[in-house]
Amino acid sequence: MDIQDAASSRRLKCDKSRALRVAYYISSHGFGHATRAAQIIAALPCQATVHVKTMASADFLRRESGRELRVTAKAYDFGAWQASNMEIDWRRTFEVAMAIHAESLERLDEEVDFLRREQIDIVVCDIPPTPLVAAKMAQIPSVCVANFTWVEVFRRAAQGHRRREHFLRELAHEYSTASLLLRPGFALRMPQFRVWYDVSPIARLGRNRRGELLRELELSPSTRLVLTYLGKWGFGELQLERAKRFTDVAFLSFDSCAPPLLQLNGAQWKFEDVVASVDVVIAKPGYGTLSECMANGVPVIYYPRCEFSEYYALRRGMDLWGGGIRLTTRDFVKCRWQKALERAYELRPKPVVCNGAMEIAEWIVKLARKR
Repeated sequence: MDIQDAASSRRLKCDKSRALRVAYYISSHGFGHATRAAQIIAALPCQATVHVKTMASADFLRRESGRELRVTAKAYDFGAWQASNMEIDWRRTFEVAMAIHAESLERLDEEVDFLRREQIDIVVCDIPPTPLVAAKMAQIPSVCVANFTWVEVFRRAAQGHRRREHFLRELAHEYSTASLLLRPGFALRMPQFRVWYDVSPIARLGRNRRGELLRELELSPSTRLVLTYLGKWGFGELQLERAKRFTDVAFLSFDSCAPPLLQLNGAQWKFEDVVASVDVVIAKPGYGTLSECMANGVPVIYYPRCEFSEYYALRRGMDLWGGGIRLTTRDFVKCRWQKALERAYELRPKPVVCNGAMEIAEWIVKLARKR
């Protein structure tokens, strides 16, 4: 079975009328936006033509959505300038974000021409704002898929800076042109949108392959498996030599790593399958990782990311679910994980229904057909 066949069960049924044409704009900040966008794209009707504009990996999007995509490599927003998992350089962040925004505005007429030329039925954004304006100018509906926007992320760092505050007002106005906001869990308040609905979180259900993992890594059946994931910035801050004292635990990673971590081949093991196969996940608190722990009922240990506005919504979600354990940043970096791991082993959090991708796909089709 190829990836397109495998993805077909996640899609809405084909429509006999003219094939739906979607323009999907995706932020390339981190992996979370591209991961959830790919799941929504996978759920669209099989006849739909999807144009994707993003700096995220085209191969990743095609593989995760299981379909052919027309991908254009262009940036329409910028999230945060980071040197590590622990801090943001706000001065450089605003410099780059404003420059990319100005370029997007300069391309606005070009974007409108593209939407009309390709006879696009609907624009979807996660979470660039300027394409929403292009959709309004082209007189077609638009959907923003977001649990936060850059207005919320940048607001605290913009206070007291006149130029930054003006920039946020521009972004808020652009977001307000969306026909609809869909909030897939862990959402901040976003008053700039006129119409919004909450949907289920978006996450992938994994297949438990624990036995295969143990055999592949030549581990005892009694070994605790812990997936350690810190995203694109890796493990630079962690004092990993301290983790060697956990003799009954195998720490797994998809990233390039040194002992005691065991590196997994991403071509062989799907991230969601590994999540479903381990005892605990240790991770930075991001939308994609936390939602997939919830969907698969696997406890997660995480550290505070107070510099990110969405962290507080993620933390509330973890507290309500009951499967999250929060460490201090100091304990996390120094690998003082023993007590948190012991607590996590005892947790049995219930899996959470995370079928937001299908719900959003239904909204996209509904709104486009009204046109």
